[in-house]
Amino acid sequence: MYLISIYFDDNSSKEINKYISKCASSSGNGFMINHNVPAHMTLLAFQSDYEENVIQLLKQNIEHIKSGDIYFIGIGAFLPHVLYISPLLNEYLFKTQQLLYNGFKDIDGMKLSDKYKPYSWIPHTTIAKTLSQEEMNNAFTTMQSLFHPFNAKITRIALSKTNPYQDIIRFNLD
Repeated sequence: MYLISIYFDDNSSKEINKYISKCASSSGNGFMINHNVPAHMTLLAFQSDYEENVIQLLKQNIEHIKSGDIYFIGIGAFLPHVLYISPLLNEYLFKTQQLLYNGFKDIDGMKLSDKYKPYSWIPHTTIAKTLSQEEMNNAFTTMQSLFHPFNAKITRIALSKTNPYQDIIRFNLD
């Protein structure tokens, strides 16, 4: 599976990584740390047999994507296994995700995930995953005491592979 994800400024990444670390400690589940999953937000997830074509397509679309600001406001869960922080869906996030979706949706040999279509996509940054019920309870309790709303700046975008998580190409945004 491939992902197109946005990455944050250094201060925001530190804040998010603090949440990841504290939840790993309190839950006993270090999946995010053990698999070197960086603080990010996925905009598209898809299958493709043509990596070079995907890279070229991203390069063509990148000129339309700029850095932007988001505001993380809360904690959420995709039950039963994922804990995340959630931003407000502002115009920047909506337009960036929609631009990428529209740029990739009609490409032969590409199967976009239904969870990352406009109006179906839930913007989020995963803090912990593969959690048992007890681990979820511990991680959620930790986040209740730690989390506070904060601004984040989007500064980079990347094409990545999963299992293991690995960036293929990364771009700085103006």
